[in-house]
Amino acid sequence: MAAVLAFLVALGLGAAYFWAHANPPHATPEDVMLFQGVRYIREVTAMPRHMVSHVVYVDLDTPDLRFLVTPPDYEGERMLRARTVSEFASEYGVQIAINANYFRPFRPGFVVGGYPKSGQPVDVVGVAASDGEVYSWRPWRPGMVFICEEQRVSFTRPQRYYTVLSGNGFLFRDGAPRPIEDTRPYPRAALGLTEDASRLILVVVDGRQRGYSEGATLHELAAILWRHGARTAVRLDEGGSATLVAQGPDGRPRVLNRPIHARIPGRERPVANHLGVYARPLQHTPATPGAS
Repeated sequence: MAAVLAFLVALGLGAAYFWAHANPPHATPEDVMLFQGVRYIREVTAMPRHMVSHVVYVDLDTPDLRFLVTPPDYEGERMLRARTVSEFASEYGVQIAINANYFRPFRPGFVVGGYPKSGQPVDVVGVAASDGEVYSWRPWRPGMVFICEEQRVSFTRPQRYYTVLSGNGFLFRDGAPRPIEDTRPYPRAALGLTEDASRLILVVVDGRQRGYSEGATLHELAAILWRHGARTAVRLDEGGSATLVAQGPDGRPRVLNRPIHARIPGRERPVANHLGVYARPLQHTPATPGAS
């Protein structure tokens, strides 16, 4: 019976894989305020290839704005239990969420299989801290993001770690570009800050989905962040991990982009840690971002 059930699940996922790739959605540009101090922009281009970018502005001077990096679990041999970005957003009630550090172990799967699944133990790569508790001290590549107890965002190392996540190197820092070697189009995620540190910019670019969005090179990713005002920016975990979520009017998380996991478009990947933003609702009901 279990073998039959597993076969039916694999058959259903296989059908979903072929349907999703054969029927890419039609993305349209969008620009909407989601919460106080939080604006969402979807950009759609066809040259030099199909590319759909998702940008969230966070005005850091907005009252009652707060940030959360996924807290540690400490229930087993590893520091975290894998969650999708939507699961993180639902569990902690944040209004905006994005994937953060690279993590391990990771084994890719095709339709089924692979590691991790939601709830399975994982470790982050790089330094990570949540509300004053540092749960990973392992340095990795340059690109640590620091959020102090007063909820200000910085790339300058403080004396005391409060909330910290680690990116995969700088795209540019203080307006100066950093060497970029990866020139392939790919699903991307990144975080940037304006020169005066008044605005946080989150970017996710969908990829590996022919006819919808094939991804961005790192030069293109850097250009998107620069055009939106960032003067320091780091890469976050990318590929199938790249996911951006907002709380919908019904209080449930809505995926703003179209992630791809196990080669299935629209499927979220469970990841180790996340960055969440708490923000006040608008005084009026905002337009709900359309499906990508």
